[in-house]
Amino acid sequence: MSTFVWNDRERDHYTQVFALMRDHLDEKGKRLLAASMALSLGAGSHTAMRQVTGMAMDTLQLGVAQLTGEAPLPRDRVRRPGGGRKPITEIYPELLPALLKLVGEDTQGDPESPWLWTSKSLTHLADALTAQDMPVSPMTVSRLLAEQGYSMQANRKRFDPGSDHPDRDQQFRYIAQQTQDVQSREPPVISVDTKKKENIGKFKNDGRDYRPKGAPVDVQAHDFPDPVLGKAIPYGVYDPVSNTGWVNVGIDHDTADFAVASIRQWWLRMGKAAYPKATEILITADGGGSNVFRIVL
Repeated sequence: MSTFVWNDRERDHYTQVFALMRDHLDEKGKRLLAASMALSLGAGSHTAMRQVTGMAMDTLQLGVAQLTGEAPLPRDRVRRPGGGRKPITEIYPELLPALLKLVGEDTQGDPESPWLWTSKSLTHLADALTAQDMPVSPMTVSRLLAEQGYSMQANRKRFDPGSDHPDRDQQFRYIAQQTQDVQSREPPVISVDTKKKENIGKFKNDGRDYRPKGAPVDVQAHDFPDPVLGKAIPYGVYDPVSNTGWVNVGIDHDTADFAVASIRQWWLRMGKAAYPKATEILITADGGGSNVFRIVL
C-alpha cells in the first residue's frame, strides 16, 4: 500500500485555496471543493486533504463519490435527506416537562386572562436546565415557552402597597385550587368583569382611518355623556374551558342587579346548553364595581 507524498509547496497551495474559499461556501460547496482537490491530487490523497480541510473522512469520501457519479448529488439540497440537527426536544425528551415544572411553581396571571407568564428570567431557566444536563440557550427556552402559551411581561403598576393584602399570593393559589376542584367535577367555571364603558354618540376615539384629505369625521368637542343616549356598559362572561364568551351591554348603570342579570342571560343562552347536568357554578371576579362583595341583593 503506497502512501501519498506531497511537497511543502503543494500543501501550502491547497491550504491557501481552501482557506480563501471556506467562508464563502455552504457545507455542500466545501465538501465538493475538498473532493475536487483530492481528485486532482490522485490516489491516496484523502488523508492529506483531510488534514488541510479538517473534514471528517466520511464527508470527504461522500464528496468524491458525488463528483464521480457514485452517489447522487441533489442540486436543491445542502445536506442529504435526514441530515441536520434534530429538534432539541428529541435530543432531550425530558426538556419540556422539566421546563414546565420549573415555571409551574412561579406561574402568575390575571384570573380574568387565559395568558400565562413566568416571573423567572429566560437566563435563569436556561441555567437551571443546563444544570440538569440539558444545555439550552435562553432563546430556545423563549421559543418553547411561547409554544406553550407563556410570555414574558413587564411589571404593571396596579396595586397600592398600603392596601395590598399580605396573603395575596396565597389567595390566588386558593382560587386556582378551587377552580381545579370544580372543573374536575365538570361544572362550569366562569370569569366575569365589566369592560370599558363607552359613550354613545359622536365621540372621539383613539386611532385613525382613511378619509379624503382635509375631511376628518367631526365629533363632540367634549366627552360628556349624551343625556339621552347615555353610555354602553359591556359586561363580559368568559368560559375558559370552552374558550367562549358572552357580552351583555347595558345603557344604565354598572350595578349588582346588572351583573346578576348578565350572568343569568349567559346561563339561559349559552351555559345551560353547554352544561346540562350542572348543579353548581364557580364565578371568579374582581372586587370592584358591580362585583363588589359588600352588596347584598
